[in-house]
Amino acid sequence: MTSALTASPSSLTLTSRAQVATDRPVRYAKQLVAHMGRKLQADWDSEAEQGYLNFIREDELAASCALKAQDGTLVMEISLPNSPAADDLAHIEQVVGIHLARFGSKDSLAVQWQREDGSAGTSQGPLTPEEVAAHHRAKEERGT
Repeated sequence: MTSALTASPSSLTLTSRAQVATDRPVRYAKQLVAHMGRKLQADWDSEAEQGYLNFIREDELAASCALKAQDGTLVMEISLPNSPAADDLAHIEQVVGIHLARFGSKDSLAVQWQREDGSAGTSQGPLTPEEVAAHHRAKEERGT
């Protein structure tokens, strides 16, 4: 499995990493790829137990999230090539993290991102059933 798009090695890249404790890292990684792959470029390699989500903007790679299922942990690493804006990184952390927190709400999954520079990123979850229901209502109201 290879990503169809890659960033230039000389480009400025922001990164953030989350290690989410779960008894089912493969299940959640596959679910992220299947769900988000409807709108993003995404792939999952069952044999290697790893995959990616590519966020494409104007035919260029805007962000990528590598997923790796390990024993008891789902490791996710976001890279934003050519983006010096921490707000962009926070947005992608939120998008990926809230999806995982919603999917894993029954398992009380919590996502805490750690930036490459050592600073804390955003956090998502664990979500209550009421928070998941509120998200679904808001999504229906938006028509998405």
